Amino acid sequence: MSLTANQPLRPVLKWGICGLLLLATMINYMDRLTLNQTAKRVMAELEFGEDRYGKLEGYFGAAFAFGALFFGWMVDRINVRWVYPLMVMVWSLAGMASGFARDFHELVWCRIALGFFEAANWPCALRATQRLLRPEERTMGNGILQSGAAVGAIITPWIVLGSLYAFDSWRPPFWFVGVLGFFWAVLWLCIVRPEYLSLGTLATSDRKTDSDFWTAARNIASDPRFWALACVVVGINATWHFFRAWLPLYLQNVRAYTELQMIAFSSGYYVCTDLGALTAGFVTSKLIATGFSVHRGRMTVFFVCALLTLLSIPAALIGDGPLVLILLLVMGFGALGLFPNYYSFSQELSTRHQGKVTGTLGFICWAPMYFIQSGVGSWVQTTKAAFVAQGFALRDAEWQAYQPIMIIAGIPPMIGFLALLVLWRTPRTPAVVTAAVDAELLRSTPG
Repeated sequence: MSLTANQPLRPVLKWGICGLLLLATMINYMDRLTLNQTAKRVMAELEFGEDRYGKLEGYFGAAFAFGALFFGWMVDRINVRWVYPLMVMVWSLAGMASGFARDFHELVWCRIALGFFEAANWPCALRATQRLLRPEERTMGNGILQSGAAVGAIITPWIVLGSLYAFDSWRPPFWFVGVLGFFWAVLWLCIVRPEYLSLGTLATSDRKTDSDFWTAARNIASDPRFWALACVVVGINATWHFFRAWLPLYLQNVRAYTELQMIAFSSGYYVCTDLGALTAGFVTSKLIATGFSVHRGRMTVFFVCALLTLLSIPAALIGDGPLVLILLLVMGFGALGLFPNYYSFSQELSTRHQGKVTGTLGFICWAPMYFIQSGVGSWVQTTKAAFVAQGFALRDAEWQAYQPIMIIAGIPPMIGFLALLVLWRTPRTPAVVTAAVDAELLRSTPG
């Protein structure tokens, strides 16, 4: 069955495929977060400190950047029905290999491989939601797929905890999570037929407009909206990935929570982030249904979520107690709630070259991540050592090292919002988005 006006894809099937995208993103994050949840034990056994931990995250980010660029180009040429399951299996192998690492250098290579192949997830997923969903449905669909990040993050701490109690080792969770990717690949191939996501279903006018990639690339690069999204993607990911990578260590080393308390809080934190992603999609859809324009609805929800990430500032400044945890939970709600509308904005730039747009923005996002994560690790290590040398207690030194970074961490999404406010201007005759494409999707998708 192809996506044509005569044979529309049934709602239960198109939203079911969105559920598969959620599961893929869930596995993606489980592979990634297993290291963050076991970081303290891994660092102790393999004998490295925060500076090398930051480099480990940095290498992952650099590999992800090049992977995003590579797979972004690939999915515009090859049907994602085939690319997606293959990449899920390969990154699952890389995740499993992390559990066999005998030293820091072996772990680095495993994380580089993981980062490179995990980057395929978003070009593939966004190509799928763009082909399957109408414009007003995409924020909800993107919210569903992005919520998989939080679902994976909710589950992972408990897998880690069970492994620690059963085996007293950080290694088994890497192996268990890796196996899940192979089950997902089989499920995807059984449900998704090639014609559902075929590039041949693009509208004729869109194929003609975007048939010359270099013309399309020049049009995209000259579009101020692309540079607005470049600011947005760096901003929202800088906040999200700082807390993904460093929150477990912050809770244990600065706030003095036990490993069990950290795992329990992490699970609750990601429940809130999941609610943020789903709520952003739901509220955006409701605002549009009540009369907001699509753009205004997206901007309103994005702004509110950006405001919530600023709660990292009071969270960093107040003392220990339940209030700091509440602030972090609400901040997490906003941090993941930013993503569904960002994805929907990016889908406005091109239909034929959605993979390249996603991949290029992914590269722009993740290339700086190497320097951000490495810089955080170096700052924490050197600042902590300097304060200890001055006679500070270790926990006080940790506090001094983390506090300024925590204050800064919640600000970048608001900078991204300001970039959207200034630079986003929908052209009267879009250079790379044709009305015919969305018109065809509207005709071919039941309401």
